Formats: sequence, C-alpha cells, structure tokens
Amino acid sequence: MADRSLCTRRRLLGGLGAVGTAGVIGHVAPGGSPAPDRAGEAASTSERAAGGPDRPTPAVVTDRDAGTTYPLVTYNDRTGEYDVTMPVNVRFDLTGSAYDPSDVLDAVGIGDGWTQVVAAVGEHWPTKDAKPPEVWSGGTSGLVPPVRNYRKPIDPLGPRLCHHLYLWPVRSGGELVGVAGQAHVDVGTVADHVGGGFDEAAGAVASVYSAAGWRVVDADFDYGVSPGRLDFWGPTGDRWLRPP
Repeated sequence: MADRSLCTRRRLLGGLGAVGTAGVIGHVAPGGSPAPDRAGEAASTSERAAGGPDRPTPAVVTDRDAGTTYPLVTYNDRTGEYDVTMPVNVRFDLTGSAYDPSDVLDAVGIGDGWTQVVAAVGEHWPTKDAKPPEVWSGGTSGLVPPVRNYRKPIDPLGPRLCHHLYLWPVRSGGELVGVAGQAHVDVGTVADHVGGGFDEAAGAVASVYSAAGWRVVDADFDYGVSPGRLDFWGPTGDRWLRPP
C-alpha cells in the first residue's frame, strides 16, 4: 500500500500551495501547430534540440474548447518541442462540495492494488530518464507536472504493465474547483513504454471511486484534436466523478 502519511490533508494542501504559486491548471494554450501523429506516454525523452529554448511553446490542440477549465491533453518533450500525447479523460468535480483534493487522493490511495509512485531515482520517475506528462497552465503560460501518480499492476512481466493515473488540481478564477485525471494503460516495458487503453483505465479508476460511494457519469469531452488522433487514441473513456 502507499505510504498513507503522504496523503494527509496537511501535506497535500501544502503541496497544492506550492503548485498554486506557480499557476495551477487553466485552459489549454490557444493557437500553435497541429498535433503530431504519435501519441502516448513515453518513458524516455530525447535531448533538447541544440540551442533551443529552455521551455519551448507546446504544439497544441487544433480547435480547443475555450470554455473548458479542465486541461484537455497532456504533453511530453520529445525533441525540444512539446507534443500532444494523451487525453485528460477523468474529471473530479468538487464545485460546491465539502470535498477537496485530499479526499480524491484518499479514495485511490486505499483502492485495492493501487499504490502511489514516488520519485526514487533521478529528477523524474520511475527511472532516471522518465518524465511524467504535463498539462498547460494558462496562468503561467507553461507546463506543470502532476501532483500525484498512482499505478495498479496488471501484468508486470508482460506487455501490459499497469493501470496508471496522474492527477492535477484545477482552479477557475482562483478558486479550486476540482482535480483533473489522466488514466491509461502502460504498454511496453518499464524502461520504454507508451500509454494506451484509455477507456479501460478510466473504467478501472471509476470503479475505485464508485466503490467509495462517488457518483460516476459517462461523458464525451471535446479534446479539439484531429480525427486522426482520435482514431489513434481509440475510446477515451471520459468520466465525471463527483463526491457522494
């Protein structure tokens, strides 16, 4: 099981304060170039292009929903440019409730088989060359990493490693309104894998919260990406999750 001390309300809110100072998640950046053909979470990243900017402008969705508070897609740095990788397919709606992100973490933290992944080697996790996907922060015009990272093994010795969930706090007008989740199946090896199976993974996440009494509502998020990318992703398994 995950170290429960890492999921206490005091520790979490302290971490959220640090993220908030940098500008928590807002809208996906407007404009930019169309998304590349490749999608998925990469466990190893390419070196930045020589002489390139330290924080390059990400390639963004082609037709974003301007009214969306939650992030729509994740990005990875592969060749000195930030590429669209995965759909942000799970939304925890905390608006008007007494719940906060610590409650979101508590539910998955005690879910059967789910454990928190903590950086143990190098700057990123799970290996020194790995880097988690990031989402765009409209407040800072930059990319931000997830605040939590959970996995549930499927077949660690096979090509389908685990269900994987990343979480980011979401603010609107300075107020915390929810948590964004990206759920996928790790496919490949620990050292070199991609994210897929979004519908399956979102369903696995939803089952954890349903068992904890949360309300699960099927959704159809408009990611603003090309039809070709949607075909490549396959069913994204979009879910709204709301507290009991």
